[in-house]
Amino acid sequence: FTSTLGNHYASLTWKTCWDTPREDPNWVTMSRTVTREEFITCNLILSAEQSTNRGAPRQALKTLEQALTINPNDYTAHCERGRAERSIGNIRRSREAFEQAIAIAPRCADIHKEYGDELQQHAHQQRSSQKEILSHYQQALNLTTYDLQVLLSLEKRFRTLGEKTLSHEVRERIAKKYDEEFTRRIMKQVKDSYRLPPLPQQHSRPQLQ
Repeated sequence: FTSTLGNHYASLTWKTCWDTPREDPNWVTMSRTVTREEFITCNLILSAEQSTNRGAPRQALKTLEQALTINPNDYTAHCERGRAERSIGNIRRSREAFEQAIAIAPRCADIHKEYGDELQQHAHQQRSSQKEILSHYQQALNLTTYDLQVLLSLEKRFRTLGEKTLSHEVRERIAKKYDEEFTRRIMKQVKDSYRLPPLPQQHSRPQLQ
C-alpha cells in the first residue's frame, strides 16, 4: 500500500488478489484518486490500527477521534474503534462501534466477518453466543461471492464452529473459481497456514489440498 499527497487530491495504490479470475494468478495493482480529506482519514485509520496492534489502544482512539471528526461515516474507522474499545475492556462501546459500522455499510462482508471475529475471540467478555457469532459469519458469506480472502477466513471459522455444511459450501465456491496452485499461493501470501480439507469424492470439482 502506497500513497501520494498533492495540493488538492491524493492517490492511493495497493495490490489485491481476492477478485482475480482463475486465468490470472497474479495480484492486481489497484489505484484510486481521493480527496485530501479521504487521504488524511485513511492514514489516520492505518496509524490507529498500528497503535492497537502494538498494545496502545488509547492512542488509537485519540487518532480515530480525529479521523471521525473529518468523516463520521467512515465505517472502517468505526470498525477500528470497536477493536480499540474492546482492547481496553469497553465491551459496550465496542459493540456500538461495530453496529454503527454495519448501519453505515450493511452490505460490506468484511464488517460482518470482523465483528464475528471479535465476538468469537472474546466470547466470554462479550457474553456472545455461538448463534450470534455464526449469524455475522453467515451474513458475510451471503454478501460475498468470490472474495478469496473472506472465503478462506470463513471456511476456517465455520469449520472451527463445527458448521460442516457451511464449510463445505465455502469450499465448493472456492473450487468453482480458483485452482489449487493459486489458492495455496494466496494462503501463503496472507500467512494462513491451515489446509483446506478436500471436497467429498463424489463431487467432480477439483479438490483443494
